[in-house]
Amino acid sequence: MKIRCLADCDFLGVRKIGRSVYYQCLMDINRIEPTIVSTTAPIGGICLEYCGTQECPPGHMWEGYRKNYVIHTVLRGKGTFTVSGKTYRIGAGQAFAMFPGEFYHYAADMDDPWEYCWIGFEGFRCDAYVKRIGFEKGKRYVVSAPDPEDIWQKVTKITDYGSLTCLDEVRRLALLLDILAELMEGNAETEQQLLDYPGSTYVRYLVDYLDYHYAEKIRLTEVAEKIGVSRSYLTHSFKTLMHMPPKEYLTRVRMRQAKYLLLNTGKTITEISHLCGYDDSMAFDKSFRKYYEQSPGAYRKSHTVHVEKSAQQIAYGLNSVL
Repeated sequence: MKIRCLADCDFLGVRKIGRSVYYQCLMDINRIEPTIVSTTAPIGGICLEYCGTQECPPGHMWEGYRKNYVIHTVLRGKGTFTVSGKTYRIGAGQAFAMFPGEFYHYAADMDDPWEYCWIGFEGFRCDAYVKRIGFEKGKRYVVSAPDPEDIWQKVTKITDYGSLTCLDEVRRLALLLDILAELMEGNAETEQQLLDYPGSTYVRYLVDYLDYHYAEKIRLTEVAEKIGVSRSYLTHSFKTLMHMPPKEYLTRVRMRQAKYLLLNTGKTITEISHLCGYDDSMAFDKSFRKYYEQSPGAYRKSHTVHVEKSAQQIAYGLNSVL
Protein backbone atom coordinates (compact mmCIF):
# COMPACT_ATOMS: atom_id res chain seq x y z
CA MET A 1 0.00 0.00 0.00
CA LYS A 2 1.33 3.41 -0.94
CA ILE A 3 1.81 5.76 2.01
CA ARG A 4 1.49 9.41 1.10
CA CYS A 5 3.86 11.93 2.62
CA LEU A 6 1.93 14.96 3.85
CA ALA A 7 4.67 17.53 3.28
CA ASP A 8 2.51 19.69 1.04
CA CYS A 9 -0.79 19.46 2.95
CA ASP A 10 -2.35 22.82 3.68
CA PHE A 11 -3.84 22.53 7.14
CA LEU A 12 -2.99 23.20 10.75
CA GLY A 13 -2.22 20.42 13.17
CA VAL A 14 -1.27 16.79 12.77
CA ARG A 15 -2.70 13.96 10.69
CA LYS A 16 -1.57 10.40 10.23
CA ILE A 17 -1.85 8.14 7.21
CA GLY A 18 -0.37 4.77 8.05
CA ARG A 19 3.02 5.66 9.47
CA SER A 20 3.39 9.07 7.84
CA VAL A 21 2.87 12.18 9.94
CA TYR A 22 3.09 15.89 9.22
CA TYR A 23 3.78 18.64 11.75
CA GLN A 24 2.83 22.16 10.73
CA CYS A 25 5.77 24.38 11.65
CA LEU A 26 5.15 27.48 13.74
CA MET A 27 6.79 29.62 11.05
CA ASP A 28 4.02 28.57 8.64
CA ILE A 29 1.32 29.04 11.28
CA ASN A 30 2.55 32.55 12.01
CA ARG A 31 2.50 33.41 8.33
CA ILE A 32 -1.22 32.56 8.44
CA GLU A 33 -1.95 34.11 11.82
CA PRO A 34 0.90 36.16 13.34
CA THR A 35 -0.77 36.39 16.74
CA ILE A 36 -0.81 32.62 17.34
CA VAL A 37 1.58 31.45 20.05
CA SER A 38 2.42 27.78 19.59
CA THR A 39 4.66 25.24 21.29
CA THR A 40 6.00 24.13 17.90
CA ALA A 41 8.50 26.98 17.51
CA PRO A 42 11.90 25.81 16.27
CA ILE A 43 14.09 25.02 19.25
CA GLY A 44 17.84 25.28 18.83
CA GLY A 45 17.48 26.43 15.21
CA ILE A 46 15.78 23.27 13.91
CA CYS A 47 12.17 22.15 13.61
CA LEU A 48 10.67 18.78 12.64
CA GLU A 49 8.09 19.14 9.88
CA TYR A 50 7.21 15.55 9.00
CA CYS A 51 8.43 11.99 9.16
CA GLY A 52 7.34 8.50 8.29
CA THR A 53 8.13 4.88 7.44
CA GLN A 54 7.21 2.95 4.33
CA GLU A 55 7.45 -0.49 2.76
CA CYS A 56 7.46 0.44 -0.92
CA PRO A 57 5.84 -1.68 -3.63
CA PRO A 58 8.04 -2.57 -6.65
CA GLY A 59 8.81 0.47 -8.77
CA HIS A 60 7.19 2.94 -6.36
CA MET A 61 8.63 6.38 -7.14
CA TRP A 62 8.53 10.04 -6.16
CA GLU A 63 9.85 13.09 -7.93
CA GLY A 64 9.69 16.81 -7.37
CA TYR A 65 11.17 19.70 -5.40
CA ARG A 66 11.63 19.84 -1.64
CA LYS A 67 10.82 22.91 0.42
CA ASN A 68 13.00 21.79 3.30
CA TYR A 69 15.65 19.24 4.24
CA VAL A 70 14.72 15.56 4.01
CA ILE A 71 16.78 12.49 4.92
CA HIS A 72 15.73 8.95 3.98
CA THR A 73 17.32 5.96 5.72
CA VAL A 74 17.02 2.57 3.99
CA LEU A 75 16.27 -0.35 6.29
CA ARG A 76 16.22 -3.11 3.67
CA GLY A 77 15.89 -3.57 -0.08
CA LYS A 78 17.23 -1.15 -2.68
CA GLY A 79 16.35 1.56 -5.16
CA THR A 80 17.69 4.50 -7.16
CA PHE A 81 18.06 8.18 -6.31
CA THR A 82 18.62 10.80 -9.02
CA VAL A 83 19.68 14.44 -8.71
CA SER A 84 21.23 16.81 -11.29
CA GLY A 85 21.37 14.03 -13.88
CA LYS A 86 23.33 11.65 -11.65
CA THR A 87 21.78 8.40 -10.43
CA TYR A 88 22.85 6.58 -7.25
CA ARG A 89 22.00 2.96 -6.48
CA ILE A 90 21.17 2.83 -2.77
CA GLY A 91 20.61 -0.15 -0.48
CA ALA A 92 20.17 -1.12 3.14
CA GLY A 93 22.41 0.70 5.59
CA GLN A 94 22.57 3.90 3.55
CA ALA A 95 20.89 7.29 3.85
CA PHE A 96 20.27 9.92 1.19
CA ALA A 97 19.48 13.61 1.62
CA MET A 98 17.46 16.20 -0.25
CA PHE A 99 17.98 19.94 0.02
CA PRO A 100 15.50 22.77 -0.49
CA GLY A 101 15.07 23.98 -4.06
CA GLU A 102 16.50 20.99 -6.00
CA PHE A 103 14.60 18.52 -8.21
CA TYR A 104 14.83 14.86 -7.16
CA HIS A 105 13.62 11.50 -8.39
CA TYR A 106 13.82 8.24 -6.50
CA ALA A 107 12.27 4.84 -7.10
CA ALA A 108 12.12 1.41 -5.47
CA ASP A 109 13.77 -1.55 -7.18
CA MET A 110 11.41 -3.78 -9.16
CA ASP A 111 12.76 -7.04 -7.70
CA ASP A 112 13.88 -5.95 -4.22
CA PRO A 113 11.96 -2.76 -3.33
CA TRP A 114 13.30 -0.79 -0.45
CA GLU A 115 11.82 -0.13 2.94
CA TYR A 116 12.80 3.22 4.40
CA CYS A 117 12.00 5.91 6.92
CA TRP A 118 12.33 9.66 6.51
CA ILE A 119 12.52 12.91 8.43
CA GLY A 120 11.79 16.37 7.07
CA PHE A 121 12.99 19.42 8.95
CA GLU A 122 13.93 23.09 8.61
CA GLY A 123 15.60 25.90 10.56
CA PHE A 124 18.74 28.01 10.41
CA ARG A 125 20.91 25.24 11.90
CA CYS A 126 19.89 22.57 9.38
CA ASP A 127 22.68 23.19 6.88
CA ALA A 128 25.33 22.89 9.60
CA TYR A 129 23.79 19.65 10.88
CA VAL A 130 23.56 17.94 7.48
CA LYS A 131 27.14 18.97 6.71
CA ARG A 132 28.21 17.39 9.99
CA ILE A 133 26.63 14.16 8.80
CA GLY A 134 28.56 14.39 5.55
CA PHE A 135 25.92 15.63 3.10
CA GLU A 136 26.74 18.57 0.86
CA LYS A 137 24.48 20.08 -1.75
CA GLY A 138 25.83 19.53 -5.25
CA LYS A 139 28.56 17.16 -4.03
CA ARG A 140 27.48 14.43 -1.65
CA TYR A 141 23.97 13.09 -1.21
CA VAL A 142 24.55 9.57 0.13
CA VAL A 143 26.19 8.44 3.41
CA SER A 144 26.26 5.26 5.47
CA ALA A 145 23.70 4.53 8.21
CA PRO A 146 25.32 1.88 10.43
CA ASP A 147 22.16 1.16 12.45
CA PRO A 148 19.11 1.79 10.23
CA GLU A 149 16.90 -0.34 12.49
CA ASP A 150 17.50 2.03 15.40
CA ILE A 151 16.72 5.06 13.25
CA TRP A 152 13.55 3.35 12.02
CA GLN A 153 12.43 2.76 15.61
CA LYS A 154 13.10 6.40 16.54
CA VAL A 155 11.05 7.65 13.59
CA THR A 156 8.25 5.29 14.57
CA LYS A 157 8.44 6.64 18.10
CA ILE A 158 8.10 10.21 16.79
CA THR A 159 4.80 9.28 15.14
CA ASP A 160 3.55 8.11 18.54
CA TYR A 161 4.02 11.64 19.92
CA GLY A 162 1.52 13.32 17.64
CA SER A 163 -0.23 15.95 19.74
CA LEU A 164 0.45 19.67 19.39
CA THR A 165 1.56 20.07 22.99
CA CYS A 166 4.82 21.37 24.42
CA LEU A 167 5.57 17.94 25.90
CA ASP A 168 5.18 16.05 22.62
CA GLU A 169 7.03 18.79 20.71
CA VAL A 170 10.05 18.40 22.97
CA ARG A 171 9.84 14.61 22.65
CA ARG A 172 9.76 14.83 18.85
CA LEU A 173 12.63 17.29 18.77
CA ALA A 174 14.71 15.11 21.10
CA LEU A 175 14.23 12.11 18.82
CA LEU A 176 14.99 14.18 15.70
CA LEU A 177 18.27 15.40 17.21
CA ASP A 178 19.08 11.87 18.35
CA ILE A 179 18.65 10.59 14.78
CA LEU A 180 20.87 13.35 13.39
CA ALA A 181 23.50 12.65 16.07
CA GLU A 182 23.45 8.95 15.19
CA LEU A 183 24.05 9.74 11.53
CA MET A 184 26.86 12.14 12.49
CA GLU A 185 28.49 9.46 14.63
CA GLY A 186 28.19 6.95 11.83
CA ASN A 187 30.11 9.31 9.56
CA ALA A 188 32.58 10.62 12.17
CA GLU A 189 35.51 10.81 9.75
CA THR A 190 33.65 13.36 7.63
CA GLU A 191 32.29 15.17 10.70
CA GLN A 192 35.74 15.81 12.12
CA GLN A 193 36.79 17.66 8.98
CA LEU A 194 34.11 20.31 9.51
CA LEU A 195 33.94 23.19 11.95
CA ASP A 196 30.62 24.90 12.52
CA TYR A 197 31.96 27.63 14.73
CA PRO A 198 34.61 30.32 14.26
CA GLY A 199 37.96 29.85 15.96
CA SER A 200 37.06 32.50 18.53
CA THR A 201 34.36 30.21 19.96
CA TYR A 202 36.87 27.46 20.70
CA VAL A 203 39.38 29.97 22.06
CA ARG A 204 36.76 31.44 24.40
CA TYR A 205 36.02 27.95 25.67
CA LEU A 206 39.71 27.28 26.29
CA VAL A 207 40.21 30.61 28.07
CA ASP A 208 37.30 29.84 30.40
CA TYR A 209 38.56 26.32 30.93
CA LEU A 210 42.05 27.49 31.89
CA ASP A 211 40.65 30.20 34.17
CA TYR A 212 38.64 27.63 36.14
CA HIS A 213 40.90 24.56 35.97
CA TYR A 214 44.36 26.11 36.42
CA ALA A 215 44.91 24.07 39.62
CA GLU A 216 44.56 20.80 37.69
CA LYS A 217 46.93 18.92 35.41
CA ILE A 218 45.81 20.15 32.00
CA ARG A 219 46.39 18.21 28.79
CA LEU A 220 45.59 20.36 25.78
CA THR A 221 45.05 17.31 23.57
CA GLU A 222 42.26 16.10 25.85
CA VAL A 223 40.62 19.53 25.92
CA ALA A 224 40.74 19.72 22.12
CA GLU A 225 39.20 16.25 21.79
CA LYS A 226 36.47 17.20 24.23
CA ILE A 227 35.33 20.17 22.16
CA GLY A 228 35.80 18.38 18.83
CA VAL A 229 38.83 20.03 17.22
CA SER A 230 42.46 19.09 16.72
CA ARG A 231 45.16 20.22 19.14
CA SER A 232 47.01 22.05 16.37
CA TYR A 233 43.89 23.94 15.29
CA LEU A 234 43.09 24.96 18.86
CA THR A 235 46.67 26.09 19.52
CA HIS A 236 46.87 28.05 16.25
CA SER A 237 43.53 29.78 16.90
CA PHE A 238 44.58 30.64 20.45
CA LYS A 239 47.89 32.14 19.33
CA THR A 240 46.14 34.17 16.64
CA LEU A 241 43.55 35.69 18.95
CA MET A 242 45.42 35.85 22.27
CA HIS A 243 48.91 36.60 20.88
CA MET A 244 50.43 33.89 23.06
CA PRO A 245 50.33 30.08 23.25
CA PRO A 246 47.91 28.40 25.69
CA LYS A 247 50.79 27.33 27.94
CA GLU A 248 51.88 30.94 28.45
CA TYR A 249 48.32 32.02 29.24
CA LEU A 250 47.99 29.20 31.79
CA THR A 251 51.24 30.30 33.44
CA ARG A 252 49.92 33.85 33.71
CA VAL A 253 46.72 32.64 35.35
CA ARG A 254 48.67 30.51 37.82
CA MET A 255 51.10 33.31 38.67
CA ARG A 256 48.32 35.79 39.32
CA GLN A 257 46.67 33.31 41.66
CA ALA A 258 50.00 32.58 43.36
CA LYS A 259 50.54 36.30 43.92
CA TYR A 260 47.11 36.64 45.50
CA LEU A 261 47.65 33.67 47.83
CA LEU A 262 51.09 34.87 48.89
CA LEU A 263 49.84 38.33 49.88
CA ASN A 264 46.40 37.46 51.25
CA THR A 265 46.77 34.12 53.00
CA GLY A 266 49.13 32.48 55.44
CA LYS A 267 49.51 29.33 53.34
CA THR A 268 52.98 27.87 52.89
CA ILE A 269 54.84 28.03 49.59
CA THR A 270 54.32 24.28 49.12
CA GLU A 271 50.56 24.62 49.70
CA ILE A 272 50.34 27.51 47.27
CA SER A 273 52.30 25.61 44.62
CA HIS A 274 49.76 22.75 44.77
CA LEU A 275 46.83 25.17 44.68
CA CYS A 276 48.28 26.69 41.52
CA GLY A 277 48.65 23.42 39.67
CA TYR A 278 52.28 22.52 40.45
CA ASP A 279 53.04 19.06 41.87
CA ASP A 280 56.66 20.08 42.44
CA SER A 281 57.34 23.18 44.58
CA MET A 282 60.73 23.53 42.87
CA ALA A 283 59.03 23.85 39.47
CA PHE A 284 56.69 26.42 41.00
CA ASP A 285 59.64 28.35 42.39
CA LYS A 286 61.33 28.36 38.98
CA SER A 287 58.20 29.61 37.20
CA PHE A 288 57.57 32.27 39.83
CA ARG A 289 61.16 33.57 39.65
CA LYS A 290 60.96 33.77 35.88
CA TYR A 291 57.66 35.63 35.99
CA TYR A 292 58.24 38.03 38.93
CA GLU A 293 62.07 38.03 39.07
CA GLN A 294 61.91 37.03 42.74
CA SER A 295 61.40 33.83 44.69
CA PRO A 296 57.91 33.34 46.17
CA GLY A 297 59.28 33.84 49.69
CA ALA A 298 61.14 37.04 48.82
CA TYR A 299 58.11 38.38 46.94
CA ARG A 300 55.85 37.77 49.91
CA LYS A 301 58.31 39.41 52.33
CA SER A 302 59.05 42.50 50.25
CA HIS A 303 55.46 43.18 49.30
CA THR A 304 54.14 42.52 52.80
CA VAL A 305 56.59 45.11 54.17
CA HIS A 306 55.47 47.53 51.47
CA VAL A 307 51.81 47.00 52.37
CA GLU A 308 52.55 47.47 56.08
CA LYS A 309 54.42 50.72 55.42
CA SER A 310 51.58 52.00 53.27
CA ALA A 311 49.11 51.17 56.01
CA GLN A 312 51.26 52.99 58.59
CA GLN A 313 51.49 56.07 56.36
CA ILE A 314 47.73 56.14 55.96
CA ALA A 315 47.25 55.80 59.70
CA TYR A 316 49.76 58.62 60.35
CA GLY A 317 48.00 60.86 57.90
CA LEU A 318 44.65 60.28 59.52
CA ASN A 319 46.06 60.95 63.00
CA SER A 320 47.57 64.23 61.88
CA VAL A 321 44.26 65.33 60.44
CA LEU A 322 42.32 64.29 63.53
